[in-house]
Formats: sequence, C-alpha cells, structure tokens
Amino acid sequence: MKSNEVEEQAGIACVEVLVAKRSIDSGLRWTLSVYSLENRPVRKNLDIHHSEIFHFMLYDWDRSIRALLESHNVAFTVVQEFFVADISQPEDTSADPEVWLRAAEDLAQGSLSQAAESSMIS
Repeated sequence: MKSNEVEEQAGIACVEVLVAKRSIDSGLRWTLSVYSLENRPVRKNLDIHHSEIFHFMLYDWDRSIRALLESHNVAFTVVQEFFVADISQPEDTSADPEVWLRAAEDLAQGSLSQAAESSMIS
C-alpha cells in the first residue's frame, strides 16, 4: 500500500502541545495561533500550570514550530499525537488524564522536552 493511501485512510497526523504562557510573548502567541488547527489555543476546561494547548499538523510541527519554540527557549511538552479526518473541523482529542498529568509535571519543571510524548492515536 502506498504511503498516501495510508494517509487517506488514517487522516491527517497532528500533535497536541502544552506550552507555558510565561514563555511566549504576544507575537509568538500569534504565530502559534496562525499555525494551529483552530487558529487559537484550544479551549479546554484545563488551565494547567498557566499553560496553553495548541493543535498543529505534525508536518508543521516537525518542519517549523518545534524549532521556533526551541529557538525562543519556550517550555513545551508534547501531550499526544492524533489523526483528524478534516483539519477544517478538528475533533475533540482529549488525552487520557494520566497523560495530561505527566505533561503538566514536565511543563512545571520548565524543561524544553518532549518527555510526555505518547504514541496514543485517537
């Protein structure tokens, strides 16, 4: 099976990232919002350690966004990877509560890490 056939079946690979608010200024927040699937931070009922949640296409994450965050010394944690069928209508991709807790703990330590990354696929 060709890779583009797999992509069509599985949807578009995306990533959910927890970013520390203290680490981003309004210009960087705007840039992250432009790249994000929702064009803003995700509105969930979780306000973990003064952080914001963003959803990005994995392609953009690997190609640009991760390097942008690292170059600005922004603390972030990858919560999960997931697939969506249509990026114009992102689905609710709530992570398992234990995954959120690990991500929040990693972010609270202020590390530039991907330590909480999971292989969970929604």
